[in-house]
Amino acid sequence: MTDYLLALAVDHLAIGNWLFTTAHSDSSPPDPPEPIPRPVLTGSAQNDEEDEWSESDPPVTTSQELAAFFTH
Repeated sequence: MTDYLLALAVDHLAIGNWLFTTAHSDSSPPDPPEPIPRPVLTGSAQNDEEDEWSESDPPVTTSQELAAFFTH
C-alpha cells in the first residue's frame, strides 16, 4: 500500500509542476508527465511488505487499517 500511495503522491506533484510550467511558458507547452508505474501483484506473498499491486487492482483498505496508519 505504501508504494501505491507514494506513486500517487509523486504523480500529483509532477502534474502540479507541469501545470505551473504550462501556465507560465510563452512557448508550446511540454508533454504531460507519464504516471509512475504501480507495482504488480506477484504470487501469494506471506507478509504485506512483499505484496505488490497493479493500478487496475488497488489494495482494499479497511477503516481500521487507515486509523492505525494515521495514529502511529
